[in-house]
Amino acid sequence: MKSTYIPVPPSSSSFPSFKRPSILGSYGQNEQREWIEDPSSYLKTFDARNWFRQSLNKKPLDLNRGKVILKDENHSAREGITSLLEWLRRNPQTNCPDFVLFRGVLTMLMKTPYERREPWCYSVVKYRDTIYLKAEETEYARNQKDRVSPFIQKTMEWGYKFEHILSQTSDSNMDNVINTNEEYDSVYRTELEGMAIIYGAEMDAIFKSQKPEVNVEDFVEFKTSKEFQNDRNYQNFVKYKVLKWWCQSFLVGITTIVCGFRDDDGFVRRIEDFSVRDIPKLEGVTWKPNVCMGFLKNLLKTLKNDIILTPNIVYNVSFDPPGSNINTYETDLDISHVLPSWYTENTTKS
Repeated sequence: MKSTYIPVPPSSSSFPSFKRPSILGSYGQNEQREWIEDPSSYLKTFDARNWFRQSLNKKPLDLNRGKVILKDENHSAREGITSLLEWLRRNPQTNCPDFVLFRGVLTMLMKTPYERREPWCYSVVKYRDTIYLKAEETEYARNQKDRVSPFIQKTMEWGYKFEHILSQTSDSNMDNVINTNEEYDSVYRTELEGMAIIYGAEMDAIFKSQKPEVNVEDFVEFKTSKEFQNDRNYQNFVKYKVLKWWCQSFLVGITTIVCGFRDDDGFVRRIEDFSVRDIPKLEGVTWKPNVCMGFLKNLLKTLKNDIILTPNIVYNVSFDPPGSNINTYETDLDISHVLPSWYTENTTKS
């Protein structure tokens, strides 16, 4: 098995050309993870004026209320990129993209120059001049999942609960059952240094508005974080957490992230909004946006021009920190591991 190694060099290059992302369409998934063509019932609304005038010191948000049903990550892994492929099957593109993948993959790739702990692995295949990337579960991720403590499980539920609460009015029923299998997904298109990319992303909510159409800047991202108790908490926040936040939001044109700062009992007494544009300017931030985007550009260009050359061959592309190389090799996997037959048969006929 021949392997090719791509170095992960430090970069101080200028910010690459990145076209403002546009929304091609949307779809949803219900509580059974069935594909839904009209996702409007899953699109949440955030009334910023209502929530930012609340006095949470007197009446904090209790993220323990209600029940949260977390999605089965094993099932999600088996889904691969099929939900996005279903949208593409129903909405064939006149201009063939260079890459099709999920936003989460782009986020992981962008963080790579600063990643010291979490590995990643993708199955990659070129089909009809488009390169598709599907995430694979790493041993690190499996171990992390097996070792999830009850408290960590609870913090995950709190994150979903915060999103649910803020997409309602303050006097709404906060004891509802939240099923995280339900989601609203947008499909985006952009260009990075001339490479056309189509990607899907699960979206949290839109700002309350009277406009009939949904634009890129209408979306808002919800996050939770532990309230800072010391300087170390803050340094970890700006070094690791907001790096991921910035990558996720920048990729889809989100301008505002709303964060609920919680204590260890699941109570939020402070809500703060972050301008995505200003996140890299926060005190203590050491990572650089041009390094993240420059690395993403270089990696995708290398995959497109030098690695993923043979159509219908599934490649493995992986990174295992703290190493400084990305490993790629051809596998014996059938193309159906990434692209189901119903997709390839349909696109062949079109």
